[in-house]
Amino acid sequence: MISFHRERDYSKRRSLINEARHKGSLPRELYNKLARLEKENKLCIKNGEVVVGERIDDKETVLHLKGGNSLTTNSVILATGFTPSLPNEAWLTNLINSEGLQCAKCGYPIVQSSLEWCEHLYVAGPLSELELGPTARNISGARKAAERILLSAT
Repeated sequence: MISFHRERDYSKRRSLINEARHKGSLPRELYNKLARLEKENKLCIKNGEVVVGERIDDKETVLHLKGGNSLTTNSVILATGFTPSLPNEAWLTNLINSEGLQCAKCGYPIVQSSLEWCEHLYVAGPLSELELGPTARNISGARKAAERILLSAT
């Protein structure tokens, strides 16, 4: 993170964020247990974005996945994730345009170290990536964002 914060070029910061980001992580012990259960056919691990879920009865749920596939299951253990891109929300685009907010070439906000984008507007999560770095989207990043915003308010 030290080298990230020393970097002033936002294009290079974006590259550092992309290089540091992994698809996900979990403790090695849990990974090994899941792999063993899958090998024993006691667990089926599927990757995909759930578009709609519908309960069939007290035991089964059908998950309709992006791309048209579906999966019938009696339980979902974990379903999490995010798209590693800028939120594509109309309100955000309108705000950037109407307020003339500064963005890097990648489209992400250029904010002060306090995470203030413009007067009285602070960012966190993906919108704080170019300032906080690769951890901006996770719990650690949320804590860092809260600390910076609180420090600037006092």
